[in-house]
Amino acid sequence: MSKPLSDEAYRLLSTAPREDGCPHVFPSPNHPGQHLTTGEYYGGWTRILKRAGVSHVGTHGIRHRSATDIANSGIPVKVGMALTAHKTVAMFMRYVYTEDKPVREAAELVANWRISPCRGHSMTKKTLTTTGQSPAVLPAGYAGIHSGIVKLLDAARQAARSVNALMTAWGSAYCRGGQ
Repeated sequence: MSKPLSDEAYRLLSTAPREDGCPHVFPSPNHPGQHLTTGEYYGGWTRILKRAGVSHVGTHGIRHRSATDIANSGIPVKVGMALTAHKTVAMFMRYVYTEDKPVREAAELVANWRISPCRGHSMTKKTLTTTGQSPAVLPAGYAGIHSGIVKLLDAARQAARSVNALMTAWGSAYCRGGQ
């Protein structure tokens, strides 16, 4: 299977300067006409990170970042697997990281979520309210169940907000370089 390239990636690679007679974009500095060795590759990567003032980040992380971007872009999983050359969905998903923003949004959604057995209605203490209509009183026996559900949802909202606050604090500490 060939590895597909975007038009921009193809343009950059096809116009990259090359040494005369060498087909490689990144030739070995020690072996003329040859490709980079593994040691030269990692040594170069380490020097680039050091000059940039960045702590060590393995180049394999780029593969994880790409898989995450593919998964979050709405591209079908099978196409993402073809782009990353993963043979199984399970392996593809191991490369996909969960992003902080959607997790925070989901936590907030759960925290604010109120749902009723009746589609299009929102729950309040002992009534179901329909937009633009008068409230319908819950049948006998449902008030206690409803009260329990409201308490459970309130506890879930509080827990989700606590998790969200912890994630935000951790993210801020992580961005400042602490872990």
